[in-house]
Amino acid sequence: MQLLSILFPKSSYDLNDQIRSGDIALDLLKPVSIVTQLFWESLGYSITKLVIVGGVDFALYFWVLDFQFNLLAVC
Repeated sequence: MQLLSILFPKSSYDLNDQIRSGDIALDLLKPVSIVTQLFWESLGYSITKLVIVGGVDFALYFWVLDFQFNLLAVC
């Protein structure tokens, strides 16, 4: 479930809220298209969420399994 929310962020809900409140007019006045704004916002949201959720998931995974990393075994 977390993977789906990372891949498909909430930009459509934000756009709906902007249209209802009238804030979309401010975004349309910017020199960047609304599609580009939503794309970069969604990309930043997805990367941030992936780093935070993925970092916590990996930390818990390695802590629960008592992961031991041996640098000599890798070489």
